[in-house]
Amino acid sequence: MKDSRHPGKLIIKNTHGFSLIEVMIVMVIVAILATSVVFMFANPNARVKTQAFNLLGELNMARSEAVNRNEDVLVEFLDDVSEECQNDITECSTAGNFDGYIICVDLDVPLNNLCESSDTIIKITLFDERVQYYDPAVLPDGGPSATSGGGDLIGGSGIVLDDDTAITSIIMTPDGTLEDTITENANVVIYLIPEGGNHDKIRGTPYAVTIMPNSGASIDRWIMGNTWFKR
Repeated sequence: MKDSRHPGKLIIKNTHGFSLIEVMIVMVIVAILATSVVFMFANPNARVKTQAFNLLGELNMARSEAVNRNEDVLVEFLDDVSEECQNDITECSTAGNFDGYIICVDLDVPLNNLCESSDTIIKITLFDERVQYYDPAVLPDGGPSATSGGGDLIGGSGIVLDDDTAITSIIMTPDGTLEDTITENANVVIYLIPEGGNHDKIRGTPYAVTIMPNSGASIDRWIMGNTWFKR
């Protein structure tokens, strides 16, 4: 602006920048936030928890689809499938590194309780490669106890009934109820853990998603060496 005492002379106002201390404080705050974000995404417990809630939401979606479509909706659980399964259902029978599930309308007559390319596919979900189904027959130190047998999804797995009978699929009916394809009236429990292969050295907290026949559902977290805790 012009100086009234000296016409034609401009005065440049003195502006203050950030001090070194202020800049250092801002950098420390940014570093703390960045570390928190990295830890959140690297934390195996956070990944399993996120997948458990996603699973619960999509199972409820399958129940709603059955009611809206007025026909049975099948949820088939997948063990060690190819990543390509997300884009090509024919790859879902190929061994890979991912666990997950397919939601579909089984059009086979008679029903075969499988989601195939000839069926109406509603949703294909593969877990993060660091999340897997948990075999409750293998008891890690401090892990939950169960009696179902087998070592993989087909022979006995983290998808079981109340009596620890292993299953590979469930059906949502048009009246909003769940059928487990075996007894038709039991709770279904799905156990998830951080991927690791060697369950006796479990690297994170197991989660259990429980689906009840008549619309109820819950998520439980295992307190290591203790018991299940409702979320």
